Amino acid sequence: MGSAGRPANVGVAQRSTRKGERDMKNLFKGLFDYNAKEVKRLEKIVAQVNQLEAAMQALSEEQLRGKTVEFKQRLQAGATLEDLMVEAYAVVRE
Repeated sequence: MGSAGRPANVGVAQRSTRKGERDMKNLFKGLFDYNAKEVKRLEKIVAQVNQLEAAMQALSEEQLRGKTVEFKQRLQAGATLEDLMVEAYAVVRE
């Protein structure tokens, strides 16, 4: 028996369980914090894509198809995929 009149290993088991619960909470918190940050980053991109909506809707089907050639040319000229991402999403959406 422990000093509190209960088996000595009971306190150890409870502490171990609490530590496990804290570890699990920290794991989930870490996952959700990352997801929240990623959602916030993507929301900014969505807002930029949405700003191009009217301009993309004004393009004809032929002009929209021509954007593929334009994007390829811009890539060959040194633009990065990151540079084209927002506009490319806006074109694809239309």
